Amino acid sequence: MNMSVLTCLFIRYSLLHLLRQYFTFVTVGIAYKKKTAIHFKNRTTK
Repeated sequence: MNMSVLTCLFIRYSLLHLLRQYFTFVTVGIAYKKKTAIHFKNRTTK
């Protein structure tokens, strides 16, 4: 019983960690895309 609860908690924690990593990666990617788009726009206007 105790072991199953521990494994369940561990799985839940690992899943949350993966989700957090994925969300941070996505946000960083979006910010990077926006930055590059702004840079590209500035280049074209100049």
